[in-house]
Amino acid sequence: MLRSFLKLIQEVDHWLTQLTLDIFPKRYQRKGSCERTGVCCRNIGIVGPRWIFASPLAKKIVVWWYEYVNEFYLKTIQPDEQVFIFGCPYLKENLCSRHATRPPLCRRYPAAGFFLKPATFKTCGFRFESTHRPT
Repeated sequence: MLRSFLKLIQEVDHWLTQLTLDIFPKRYQRKGSCERTGVCCRNIGIVGPRWIFASPLAKKIVVWWYEYVNEFYLKTIQPDEQVFIFGCPYLKENLCSRHATRPPLCRRYPAAGFFLKPATFKTCGFRFESTHRPT
């Protein structure tokens, strides 16, 4: 029951994020397609603000959220780079075994944010190009 409620909150967050991304102009546009290497699902990077990494309680909450709601497993925390690295147990032969019900994070990946150029893995078939046209 709790997991279902939290997944509902996650879905609302996903749609609000998507709406915001649709309203405001993006600085980068995603091009390419998935090469099915599975590297992104084995290394799910969650970037957070510096204060989360300074707080043991905040780190525990973030880890709990991604483990409980998304069913990921924590691989490592890299506080210097402000990133949590998770893996997904649903990756089978480099394909998602719950593709139809995958978390919003996975549906959006890789997503263009508002400010910074998104990073992808070298073996990823996606790339990002600037939408800014020089004058």
